[in-house]
Amino acid sequence: MLTNWYSPNGNTSDYFNSCDIFNAVGVPNNVLGYQPAYEGNAYCGWGVSFDTLINPDYREYMQVQLTEPLIAGEEYIVSAYVAKADSAPIVVRNIGIALSAGPITGSVSGAIINFTPQIKNNSFLTNSTQWTLISDTILATGGENYLTIGFFSSDPMDVNVIGNSYVAYKICYYFTDMVSVIKKQTTKVNSNFFSDSLKVIFNDNKLRIE
Repeated sequence: MLTNWYSPNGNTSDYFNSCDIFNAVGVPNNVLGYQPAYEGNAYCGWGVSFDTLINPDYREYMQVQLTEPLIAGEEYIVSAYVAKADSAPIVVRNIGIALSAGPITGSVSGAIINFTPQIKNNSFLTNSTQWTLISDTILATGGENYLTIGFFSSDPMDVNVIGNSYVAYKICYYFTDMVSVIKKQTTKVNSNFFSDSLKVIFNDNKLRIE
């Protein structure tokens, strides 16, 4: 069961788990393709649409409240693993991970969230067979207690068609797993793994799963 994560702008991000026997939102097989979890038996996914028949500015995001606020002046390693869905014909760059004091949302339901994320990948994320790590170290201003993942850009230069744009709709879609915020060289502040039951062990600044 997935807890604490939700959609901040009224659109529907998705949860995939190996317990789905119909393979609609299963792991590793689902309606969007084939993707094993990075760890465990589940992950989440979110999409972006550029189809004028739907909404060219359609955005999905994933948001969670951290277990405790970040401390001003401390450094934190923020990371997530992301993989492109097989069936999505469009890719984007500058996928963002945002830390904010309080939740952030769009001005209207389903809209782009107007926020500059602290962490962005600067290349088009095209890999659909392996997970790609998006990670960076941030200096906390203090009080950041929410994390949001998604595509915050409206720049057409951040969008690229790599497949048949008539497949399904003109969308991009990414699976996301192993999201974490770790205080640098100290202890784990927050981590959230999309699985039913995992034991998270922190030792020598490394996370392992049992």
